[in-house]
Amino acid sequence: MKFIYTFTFLLILFHTSTFSREWELIDNNSTIFNPKGEEFHFKSFEMEELFGTFYTVNLSNTNGVLFSNDLGHRWDVAFYETLNSANVSNIIYDLVKQGDQLYVPADNGIIHILDSETKKWRKIPISNQYKEPAKYLQFVNDSVAFVGFHFTYGFFKTTNKGINWKPMEGVLPTTNLNFNFLNFVAVSEDELYMVGSVDDSLRFYKTTNSGDSWTSFESELFEESELITNEYYNLTYEAPYFYVENRFKDLKIGKTSIMRSTDFITWEPVFVSDFIDFGKFIHGIKFYGNEGFALGTQVFLYSSDKGDTWYDIYDEDDRFYDNSNPVNGFFLFNGYIYAASAIEEKDEDGGIIRVNKFFRFDMRNFTSVENEIWNVSLYPNPTESIINIESDELINTYEIIDLTGKIHHRNQSQINDYRLNINIENLISGTYFIRINERLYKRFVKK
Repeated sequence: MKFIYTFTFLLILFHTSTFSREWELIDNNSTIFNPKGEEFHFKSFEMEELFGTFYTVNLSNTNGVLFSNDLGHRWDVAFYETLNSANVSNIIYDLVKQGDQLYVPADNGIIHILDSETKKWRKIPISNQYKEPAKYLQFVNDSVAFVGFHFTYGFFKTTNKGINWKPMEGVLPTTNLNFNFLNFVAVSEDELYMVGSVDDSLRFYKTTNSGDSWTSFESELFEESELITNEYYNLTYEAPYFYVENRFKDLKIGKTSIMRSTDFITWEPVFVSDFIDFGKFIHGIKFYGNEGFALGTQVFLYSSDKGDTWYDIYDEDDRFYDNSNPVNGFFLFNGYIYAASAIEEKDEDGGIIRVNKFFRFDMRNFTSVENEIWNVSLYPNPTESIINIESDELINTYEIIDLTGKIHHRNQSQINDYRLNINIENLISGTYFIRINERLYKRFVKK
């Protein structure tokens, strides 16, 4: 029987390994020409797909938007941003896909819109009053969106796909004069939540009447972090949950976690990493139906149950993560995750340079195989003394991690079993994660 189990497990390993578990390098061009005809290496930031065409923002030399019609192999210029008074191109802040259109918020209150009918770009000014960077753009449906932050009106709102914008009022009397806006999230046409800081203290505001009035409220603070201004950088809403990254990094090591909430007041962790060299940083959290993805520096997380359980696909030996490469945007298309990163190449003089390259990861067979063989149950949960684990796949290793990233328990020898009984009496009460086979994270509560 032991031989059968071992042989079955080897078959599973062989079967899953025949599918790509590594990022595939796309042999794309890494240089383009600016309006003066000068060739330069572009640097991508954010990525999206629309009608099979890929788009990315370039933030090198001359800022603009690039496109590819052949799955990321050949990149050309869609448009360049205009030059400002300092003869430097305006900054582009994001690439937002909503419905059948693409939106590019930029400096001076400008939003570029790729029209779904004409397939041409339109340059839309938010208003004569709004001349600030349009850093933050969020849709609640294909027609209604909000953009901000404006220090007089707070936000501007559109109800016709970004063609016309109207200011919202009521924010300025609510907020402190020293208020530093950090981020916001729109739940509906009427309900918005805003995060900012005053003298390094986080402040929270919400409106339920489309901005006619705002009220302050207290939200559960996360642990102390040296990156307080970045605590709400990754903030998204996927009904019924708000999701946010909480990260920590000191001089040498760091960790990250994903928190979620239904009311923006009480937050629960759904993923906590342990501490690793340099640290983990999530660049973006995206959901496609029940599938969730969180990618960034030294992190690649996947969820097949809308964020309840996360599976860590990160592999430190994969070329995609060389030199702690950051993930500069990603999207899911036809079963593949496409992402932008960088590799080192030799220039004409023999020196080493980092050039922009695109990669893809095959999720098609990965998701079907993982969902088939990766079924893990934890019980009782909550528990006082014993946590039982049952798995359809052989369990080789486990680690118990608290919310600070500290590892409290781990197996001392190879397990090779489908069931475990772990004594956790010595743990203090609280929430923990058990990491199984260095990949799957399951949450439990110690009473």
